[in-house]
Amino acid sequence: MKSNEIITKSIGYQVTETDDYYIINFLAETDYPDYFINRIKETMDKISVNEESLNRKIKVLISDLIWLFDDIELINNAIIEDVLDYGIVITDMIKVYKRLDADIASKIIDKLDNKLLTISEIKSPKCKNC
Repeated sequence: MKSNEIITKSIGYQVTETDDYYIINFLAETDYPDYFINRIKETMDKISVNEESLNRKIKVLISDLIWLFDDIELINNAIIEDVLDYGIVITDMIKVYKRLDADIASKIIDKLDNKLLTISEIKSPKCKNC
C-alpha cells in the first residue's frame, strides 16, 4: 500500500493480549480510508501460516521495525506500551520475531476473531478523497 500511495507512512500496529483475546490495533495515515480498511479486513479474513510464509512475515516485521524508527511518535508509543505491558523496554524484538515458529503462529491465528471489530477513523481537513 505504500508503493501505490494508499498509505503515506508505515502502518503502525499494536497487539494486546488478554485472557480471552488478542486485540490488534492498526494505525495508518491515508487519503483512502475505505480502501485501507477493506484491505485490512480482507487480509485478516485470509490469514494463515506455514513455515515459508512465516519466515517471509518475520522478514517484513523486521523491516517494519526498522522503518518504525523513522517516526519518533511511533517509537515513543512502542516504548510506553512496553513499559505499561511488561514493566521494561523490549530492546531486541528481532530475536523475539526469529523465535516464532509456525505452530505458535497457528495457535495465535486460531484465537483471532474478526467478528469483534471497531473502526476509528479521523479525517483530515486536507483529505481530498475522504
